[in-house]
Amino acid sequence: MPNTLTFRYFLSKCFIALICQFLAPYLSYGNGGGEDVFKAQTGFIENKGQIIDQHLKANQEVKYLFAVGNFKTQLRKDGFSYEILGRNKSSYAGGSISDDAQAEEAKKLEDIMSYRIDVYFEGTNNGCFITGEEPFQDRFNYYTPGTPEQGVTNVRHFRKIFYHQLYKGIDLEFIALAAGGQGLIKYNFILAPGADISQIKMRIEGAFRSTITDSGSISMKTPFGEILEEIPYSYFDTENGHQAVNLRYIRLGGNMFGIQGTETSEHRLIIDPTPSLSWGSYYGGTGIDVSYSITSDAQGNVVLGGWTSSSANIATAGAHQVAYSGGTRDGMAAKFTADGTRLWATYYGGPGIDLGRCIGSDSDGNIFLSGETASMTNIATTGAHQTELLGDYDAFLVKFDSAGIREWGTYYGGTGNESAFWFAVSNNGHIFLTGGTGSTDGVATPGSHQESLGGEQDAFLAKFSPGGALQWGTYYGGGGYDRANGINIGASGDLILTGETKSQDGIATAGVQQETKSGDFDAFIAKFKEGGALVWGTYYGGSNVEHGYSIVENSDGNIFMGGSSTSSFNIATTGSHQTTNGGGSFAGDGILLKLDSNGIRQWCTYFGGSGEDLVSAVELANGAIYICGSTSSSNSISTPGAHQTEKSGGYDGYLAKFTGDGDLEWASYYGGAGGDFLYNIDVGSNGSQYVTGETVSTTNISTVGAYQEVFGGGMADIVLARFVECGSFAPSASSNSPVCGGGPIELTASGGIAYSWAGPDGFVNQGQNPIVPNANSSSEGIYSVTITDADGCYESINLDIKVSPSVVLESNSPVCEGNTLMLAGIGDGMFSWAGPGGFQSNEQSPIIENLTLANSGSYAATVTLPNGCFNNSELLVVVNALPIVTFNLPSSDTLVCLGDNPFMLLGGFPEPGIYAGTGVTGNIFNPLAAGEGQHEISYVYTDNNGCSNLAVQTIIVETCSSIHETLQLPSLSIFPNPSNGLINIRLDNAVDSCSLIVRDLNGRKVFLEDRFERGVLDLSKFVSGIYFLTLHSKEWIWNGKIILVE
Repeated sequence: MPNTLTFRYFLSKCFIALICQFLAPYLSYGNGGGEDVFKAQTGFIENKGQIIDQHLKANQEVKYLFAVGNFKTQLRKDGFSYEILGRNKSSYAGGSISDDAQAEEAKKLEDIMSYRIDVYFEGTNNGCFITGEEPFQDRFNYYTPGTPEQGVTNVRHFRKIFYHQLYKGIDLEFIALAAGGQGLIKYNFILAPGADISQIKMRIEGAFRSTITDSGSISMKTPFGEILEEIPYSYFDTENGHQAVNLRYIRLGGNMFGIQGTETSEHRLIIDPTPSLSWGSYYGGTGIDVSYSITSDAQGNVVLGGWTSSSANIATAGAHQVAYSGGTRDGMAAKFTADGTRLWATYYGGPGIDLGRCIGSDSDGNIFLSGETASMTNIATTGAHQTELLGDYDAFLVKFDSAGIREWGTYYGGTGNESAFWFAVSNNGHIFLTGGTGSTDGVATPGSHQESLGGEQDAFLAKFSPGGALQWGTYYGGGGYDRANGINIGASGDLILTGETKSQDGIATAGVQQETKSGDFDAFIAKFKEGGALVWGTYYGGSNVEHGYSIVENSDGNIFMGGSSTSSFNIATTGSHQTTNGGGSFAGDGILLKLDSNGIRQWCTYFGGSGEDLVSAVELANGAIYICGSTSSSNSISTPGAHQTEKSGGYDGYLAKFTGDGDLEWASYYGGAGGDFLYNIDVGSNGSQYVTGETVSTTNISTVGAYQEVFGGGMADIVLARFVECGSFAPSASSNSPVCGGGPIELTASGGIAYSWAGPDGFVNQGQNPIVPNANSSSEGIYSVTITDADGCYESINLDIKVSPSVVLESNSPVCEGNTLMLAGIGDGMFSWAGPGGFQSNEQSPIIENLTLANSGSYAATVTLPNGCFNNSELLVVVNALPIVTFNLPSSDTLVCLGDNPFMLLGGFPEPGIYAGTGVTGNIFNPLAAGEGQHEISYVYTDNNGCSNLAVQTIIVETCSSIHETLQLPSLSIFPNPSNGLINIRLDNAVDSCSLIVRDLNGRKVFLEDRFERGVLDLSKFVSGIYFLTLHSKEWIWNGKIILVE
């Protein structure tokens, strides 16, 4: 696959968050309903004339528009613009208010001003063109001021806009990321192998001041604050791991900026490897909706579990429980496909309070939900382990099949209270349930590790069969308060628990990391055998408060625990990612701990800033550690280039990835202006990270096309999101270049589910492996394909297609009969010609003389090019027949005297034609100009095909003053001679008619008759004297004297 260099740029999310929070109450775009006609979920809207300027005229410079709230981005061919609305301390000072209604609207917005920053790309390719990609299915119609009466209809909108060949070898891509909130767009420069990064030049107009920050970002000052253009972390993916690439903006002079990059590399460059939000969705109604856990099954589906007080927007038709039961809380479970499409959802609860906490699945796709319940009905099934509620609230465990149909359900607990916080499912379908209990009965089984309650509350651990039968149960705790929050089954089948404890006894065993409790609350980690025997247990904590929330074990038996700590000592190890507590008086910082299989610490790190932070879940995948949680810290959380680098609300969720050695790879906030909390993370078989929790944010959560794009309206909604790491996305594209001229260009791509091609001569195609037929010089150039996979990851690859020089065949056809045909082969190569009548030649440009009509037809040439390509071409030759031309002069005009007047030539056909010869001007023959003698006069006619033919007549010019008498013809008799004017002329019957001419002694014609046959020649009106008589037929001429007397 060709090396591809991609740079991604983000508008500062901190800035957008500030504007959205402060200005949203004042914004209105005047479409009649107080709603912004350009919503975030519209992506980039094409401009078909609905976008107008201040004069209500169509603004054709804007090609696409992205708009949400108080922020717009306009895309032009030569750049783009940011437009922001904000508070203006001065009153309204202008605009184009054209009527009273608009004036009234202006009064409402008198304190609102807009500010625009323009970015121009300098020195771009003239051949750059823009296409919209990943279109949405719906279309928009606009009937707004400035549009025609019929409106502007069928307007498309797209998720991506692609500038093809903005610079040589460099494409530009704009992407709409999410619906609502900040960080909604980003743009990527995509560099083909060998492309020169110094071509990129960006001129910024409109900012009060543009500067380069210490980190290499562009800072643009506006009346509302600062806009930052940032370049995220980037690296080459090599066989030895990640090779960092340092990129930064540089000032080229004035307000012109460029990018300072890296040397080319043979390895693929990965830009923005941090998780990209594939999709995000709300889930909930008008009540409170919370999800504590999420899991993915073997088919890639995602199931979440939690609780709800919403009576609508939760369950699906035909589910186990379609209606809310009437208590203040019901448990719930919902199943989605990997792309976020809901499959089914159900309530689970009775008339009391029911809280779902943990969701899980087995290898057959069965779903389990656990939690606690105060309901006396709708929980347990007949014949279950425990069919009645014994305390104020008991733990519950329920099993559904893959379609959400309940198979069994049971209570678990005694006369005290129980909460089931987590469970794990073994490969053989057994369920290991854990949590906290205050009951002295109904929990432990005889012979278990701990048969009696140790103190105020103990952790519990219980094993159930796939059919719901209790196998064994045990307490775990001492004389204080103990609770288990997480459990995991290791590769060996051992059970690993974590939680928190105030007990000084009943927790730790000898030889572990920490045998005694240090603070008020310490976290604990314990290992049990599958049969319930304790292997070891350890405290983990400092002088203050620690909690253990989540635990996992890898294939080597190493254990990873996530939790929180307010202690400053005895937590982090030297050289870890974060060795000191960042602050926070309530939760403190999150912690991530690694123990070996014997409970000995390998390393531990804090994770947090100056606010409150906790690690609520830990997950392992492909040797990496994934965590999620919640934070109120604005520092020490996110990494450059993350999905969300700035905190938006009071609390935001976050997710992060560590290496197996505890080094942070990336971290991102996830949240809007409200409070957001992530409680669980699961890494699917496809490597995607699924997170869930709760949110009160109305923006920056859902993505376009998600199951539920809009906040449900209650006090909190469930949040469900999928993130993907595109660093491992490795699509490929290739071609059959170089291509023989006239042959097909075969383009191939792989690694995705959607493909978008663009190339020279206006080529666009959405197929995976398109073919461009009949390649020629205009087909040559850069073909770009954007490949998108099922996770939403995408990459653009450029292919440089070379087309072998085409061989062109030419001729002088059409050719007239009798002329010469000239064939020509243009280009390098060996030629072999063949044509009609058995014609063959190996000359590059052969000729054929004296053409006949049989030479018409197809002439083919097989050309062997220097690179081995064969080019088979042919051309059609047309030989046109010559026209049939006649020229018949009157016989009286074929013999004339030198002194005769010029006369018009007649008798040429077809007309019009051209007369030519001595003494001919136009169609006039001048005997005097021709001179004495015989003159061949031609008549030339040229037809519509350009073919010419001619006919010839002879004109004899004589002096006539010395006309000699010819011999007597036996067929001719002339008498009397001399005559008084009446002369008899007799011709033999075999003689055709002839022309008769009488001339005086000066040679002037005095009498003419074209078709004289026989009879009396009447010259009685002529004066007496000597005259010359000429008789002229086609075969003969006779001259003689006649004498007239009185």
